[in-house]
Amino acid sequence: MKVLHVASFNGNIGDYANHSGFRRCMKHYVNSKIEYTNLEIREFYKSWNMRKFDDNFVSIANQFDLLIFGGGNFFEMCWDYSSTGTTIDIPEEILNKIKCPILFNGLGIDDKNGAINRDNIKKFGRFLKVITSSDQYFVTVRNDGSLKIAEKYFENSIIQCIHKIPDGGFFVSPKEYIHLEIPDKYKIIGINLAGDAPKVRFSETGSDGRITQEQFIEELTQYIDTVLSLYQDIFITFIPHIGKDLELISKVLGKVKDNILRTRISVAPYLNGTITDGNYIFDLYRKCILTIGMRYHSNVCSIAVNTPTIGIVNLPKHKMLYEDIGMQDRLVISDEPDFGSRLLEKTKRSLSDLDNMKKENRQLLERLTLENEKYFKNINLFLNKNIGHTRGETYEQNSI
Repeated sequence: MKVLHVASFNGNIGDYANHSGFRRCMKHYVNSKIEYTNLEIREFYKSWNMRKFDDNFVSIANQFDLLIFGGGNFFEMCWDYSSTGTTIDIPEEILNKIKCPILFNGLGIDDKNGAINRDNIKKFGRFLKVITSSDQYFVTVRNDGSLKIAEKYFENSIIQCIHKIPDGGFFVSPKEYIHLEIPDKYKIIGINLAGDAPKVRFSETGSDGRITQEQFIEELTQYIDTVLSLYQDIFITFIPHIGKDLELISKVLGKVKDNILRTRISVAPYLNGTITDGNYIFDLYRKCILTIGMRYHSNVCSIAVNTPTIGIVNLPKHKMLYEDIGMQDRLVISDEPDFGSRLLEKTKRSLSDLDNMKKENRQLLERLTLENEKYFKNINLFLNKNIGHTRGETYEQNSI
């Protein structure tokens, strides 16, 4: 089966988590002989301006058995230039020319905290109506609150045709690596800091009751000093997912006490999509006894490899992810008072309860695997109806 996969392959370690878990499941549940052709979605971004969803794209797509968009947060309704209001800027007349089935896989719907253009809502609503009203399309969103956001804006007939699925990152299965950034004699806490979108994640002045980036850095620095003083057997490794993360990591390291910085802290390599498939980082999460993550996929991938997690929340959808999986007790909201103290108390409780947190991870993954099996059963039905290239008859006899 020849598949054209349009997604982010050069952006974020988390994107590769989604692709890795999804393709592993496709191979197992659907077809073990799939030939993927990757097409970077950023080439269609206005900022890159290298491709358009036009007749040339149609001629490429029609050479394949299946077209996949995502996963990724590509259903953000914030792009005025787009015919759909999103980065998937496909006019209906172009969409109608594509003859192969299209799977919209695990996409994120976002309204940027409600700060969106009403015209974009209307455009996206028209697009959703088209792709949910034909058997040629299969529309799914990831379990990060995307469906709840859609329910705020669109009619029930559309919502009923959108499937909520577990993010593919919950099904990563990395091989073993040697990690020079983690010493053998210590237990590792991994910290992921998100350096992008600082104006969204932090207050510029603090006058609105939210924490500023400077305050966040100060409180996190005090937290690190305290943790490493209390627990002499713990070492901290910072884990960047994109280049911007290194900027925030660097600001934190500039505030940490020098003796701690030189002896008890390291930074994992920055490995973007052109260098690695992400598995080095996923295995690093597996080597940690606890991870503290600002990024969505930092939390998802840690749970996938059965590492206890604490989620630092300064974006609403990360909170919605933990609410969806029933683990909101693991969250620390950065904008609430005494962020550093609350993170320290959460860390102390977590370090005394690691076995139970791992048990919770396993129970969650068992539940998500059942949900995932239903998803791929539906994919089998979808593909059998359109192209007949699956092995659905053996589907229910297998498990990952």
